[in-house]
Amino acid sequence: MLDLHKPDKTARCAGYVPGQLPALVPAMMAYFLFVCVCAWPTHAEPPIHIGDRRELFVDRYLIDTMQGVELRLHHPNAREIAIDHDQAWEGNVCAYHTVFKDGDIYRMYYRGSHFDPESQCRETHEQVYCYAESVDGIHWTKPELGLIEFDASTKNNIVLKGLGCSQPGPVQGRQPGLPGGPEVWRAGRRR
Repeated sequence: MLDLHKPDKTARCAGYVPGQLPALVPAMMAYFLFVCVCAWPTHAEPPIHIGDRRELFVDRYLIDTMQGVELRLHHPNAREIAIDHDQAWEGNVCAYHTVFKDGDIYRMYYRGSHFDPESQCRETHEQVYCYAESVDGIHWTKPELGLIEFDASTKNNIVLKGLGCSQPGPVQGRQPGLPGGPEVWRAGRRR
């Protein structure tokens, strides 16, 4: 029977003497020290040039050191309502608002849909992707685009209807007929 409290004198490695380090250990320690010294940075990384643009500091990516300061996100201040979703095609669920500044105009694209409150899961009409614009980013208008029919009328701000409106992804591209001239922000449609 093997007694774990007493060393096993029969199980010896070649060249091993009890109480002494094997010959390979000092070489391994020297190699580890060499790798650590070589991997140690010998110079600081150059600063990231941000020019005069504003940066939102939500993490430490652009921060080297901090002393006596902290990162803190402030709560937004409640203000007036920027845009009402009060049209029948916008429905009772508007989401995925995306705003771009395009020259002197802010362009907003968002999804509109209406769900039956009784069934809680049935849509009463197809989802739509809508457009609004603003000159200051605060006061918004919804122009009548005349592109997509809703309830037998094209007097609305719909730019896309049906497939692809569920989770829209605006991308820059050319789409004749949409607001903003030849270079506009349009909804990406999955096929």
